[in-house]
Amino acid sequence: MTTKLQNTLPLAVLILIGLFIFTIGIRVNYTNIDEAYFVDPVINLLTGHGYTTTSWNITRQSETHVSTAPFYSCLLMVWLKIFGISQTAVRSLSAALVLSGAFVFWRACARAGLVKSGAAGAVLISVLVLDYGYAYSYSVGRPDALSALCVAALFYCFTLPNQRIALGVMGGMAVVLPFVQWGCVIYVGFLSVALLVLLGRKALLYVMVIGFGLAAGLLVQKTAYTHFNIWNTWMNTIKAERSERIANWIGNRLGLDLLINRHSNTIPKDFSALVVLAGMALIYIRSKFCRQPRGAQLAKAAWVIAGVVTLGMYLVGKFPTYYGWMLSLPLAAILASYCDLARQTGRIETVLVSLVVVLACGVGLPMQAALAARDWSERQPGSITAWLGPKISKDDVVYCDYPFYYIAKERSRVVFTGHYLKKMSDEDFTNLTVVIIGSHGSDWSQSERALNNKLVVGRWQPERVGWLGNDWQYGILSAPNYDCTVYRLKGRND
Repeated sequence: MTTKLQNTLPLAVLILIGLFIFTIGIRVNYTNIDEAYFVDPVINLLTGHGYTTTSWNITRQSETHVSTAPFYSCLLMVWLKIFGISQTAVRSLSAALVLSGAFVFWRACARAGLVKSGAAGAVLISVLVLDYGYAYSYSVGRPDALSALCVAALFYCFTLPNQRIALGVMGGMAVVLPFVQWGCVIYVGFLSVALLVLLGRKALLYVMVIGFGLAAGLLVQKTAYTHFNIWNTWMNTIKAERSERIANWIGNRLGLDLLINRHSNTIPKDFSALVVLAGMALIYIRSKFCRQPRGAQLAKAAWVIAGVVTLGMYLVGKFPTYYGWMLSLPLAAILASYCDLARQTGRIETVLVSLVVVLACGVGLPMQAALAARDWSERQPGSITAWLGPKISKDDVVYCDYPFYYIAKERSRVVFTGHYLKKMSDEDFTNLTVVIIGSHGSDWSQSERALNNKLVVGRWQPERVGWLGNDWQYGILSAPNYDCTVYRLKGRND
């Protein structure tokens, strides 16, 4: 009976949050750059145009694309084959993956003894899934939820009773991580460093096995990509993320200019993680004052992991807000573990951890949905699709900004999107018949290309904008909306 009660509450919370995500969460945000980046080559492959893309600036439309998350792309291909090609289907895959990852991680924490009660399990699932940065990533169809699922599965394997089997499975999983997501490999590396700091020899054997697995996976990746003649393309993709040598890169990261003026894609602004870490600081002080070593130990672990992962990702790679899952996983487990401890310790501890949980969850997906409520009808694609759709014919060659990707992709012959503007040849530009330029955050505004013989065929201006505007001033809380001007180029498809 006790076990049944321990499982019922977390499952109920998972189902309720899942319903919220599928009905509201995946409808909060406009189409963004990464969503179009990952789905475009998959759609092209499913429609018989090969695994190519015209939404990114690494490969041309005649060249084979190389995804930075190939397993996610393969999974997305199967998913869209079954459920059809649509934005809802794309985002539903990420929603299904995040719920699966939360379930696996909860069971892993329960098996490891970190979570003992149903209340703690519910806390773990809520803090993990509703995290601000993580919620944004899966609500716009990014592959982060698959990475989080794989990391959760690694932890679950760690709890297997037979150590040899656990090590073997963990090593095998580490081999495939380079094909899951490049950022996931870097994250697992720094997370392993943090665990070595905290656990010492207890974690050494597992970290070594995972390290050897990652090395083997990178070797397999190089061999496979070389065999299929896409290694140079892959290296160009990596270089697009970081052009300098590692020493120069780290040196630049230590400068104040990056921290102050160019931090949008390098320093996370995850409000949920900030709340948890602030709460853990209070818990540490309270535990020291009341001589509760276990509470202080958990709080210290939270700060060590957050510090190592954040600093490591910032110095070597990047740490944008949508990588919030990297902190949400360990912080949710630690906070849930303290929840069990607080219930046994005292009323003040219980109130403290409850406030932290409520705030951490509240400033995540619920806050994003609340901010979207003001212009909710403007965020839904129905109205803009009905207005813009008839202006595009099946013979058109379109350039558009990312918010209009799905509308143009479904109706035109070819769509060039966003960053691909830098890759467009003169012939591509000459063949354009329709151009859709957003009023905020447009790639075209940064281009030297000029539109001659253009005819304005429509101007869409939403009745409302978001509470914080629509020009990226406040990051993902004020993403560009469907405000746009549509041009038809005279003499090209009259």
